[in-house]
Amino acid sequence: MDQASENLALVVSDAQVALIDLTVAEPEPRMVEVAEDPLDPRVAREVVVGPDGSYAFVRQYGADDIVVLDLVLADVERLAVGTNPTDLDLTPDGTKAVVVCRGSRELWLLDTADPGSVAQVLSLPDELLGSLLMTPDGSKGLLYTTAALTDRYAVWDVAAGSFQVRELVKPVAGMTVSPTGETLLVFHTEEDADGADPASAYYGEWALTLLDLDDFRVNPLVLAGEPTAFAHADDGEKGYFIMEGEPYLVVMDYGSLQADDLELKSLPLHVGTLPTTTWAYVSQTHDLGRISFYQGADGSMETITGFELNGETEH
Repeated sequence: MDQASENLALVVSDAQVALIDLTVAEPEPRMVEVAEDPLDPRVAREVVVGPDGSYAFVRQYGADDIVVLDLVLADVERLAVGTNPTDLDLTPDGTKAVVVCRGSRELWLLDTADPGSVAQVLSLPDELLGSLLMTPDGSKGLLYTTAALTDRYAVWDVAAGSFQVRELVKPVAGMTVSPTGETLLVFHTEEDADGADPASAYYGEWALTLLDLDDFRVNPLVLAGEPTAFAHADDGEKGYFIMEGEPYLVVMDYGSLQADDLELKSLPLHVGTLPTTTWAYVSQTHDLGRISFYQGADGSMETITGFELNGETEH
């Protein structure tokens, strides 16, 4: 995995980190050992870099500590945290490295400017929580798990240091927050939690929940297939996703928490948005190439076919 600050690039392997000075014409990597046992290194799962580029933090699989790398001195220190750390993130302002310790049900907050200072430790609810997703303004954190079929998640009020557990219609396959931080998308597994009601409309189905993070209104939706890709519009008003084997572009309105299926001319491959515009695009399967452009401002869509062979192009 790779990370970079303004003047320094990091290439991280399980045993070493290569520090590459980006300010010189011909940079040469400085190798720093991060494994306690180079012959049997732990797998490096995640790395984050503090905003001033002084320290990097590395989470390794199966280790109850975090590797702290001094990027100026190229020194390594290991900071003990709770048991079984399963996620490592930076707060949006970059002041804290946040470690989710699933085994000890704790949240550890490390100071990115002074990693050796006393960490703040918060006790998590008595739930299986291993992943963290923060809102862009840093006011909330969403804690959940994809390691088990659990239909609950927790909301972390950062200022208060408190947690509230909430229910979902199904277990979580993944989560994402809209660019404004106002809407949470919860993609659900096809499988159900233990004790789920077989009479539920969501039982045995793919599903998605649109959730307002201000008042926690929800709109759970049954899906025709497994979501394979999604994208947010830059303005945070709409989102888009496609599904395996289904010829639709699904357009989500984050204000109303509603979703509409727009039929495509063939099966979709990828969906994305054009930066600083209200346009989305979805590429599709076709021997000659096919792509559709959706205008979020007025809801119109145009399809172009034939661009891959630079001929036989048609609208």
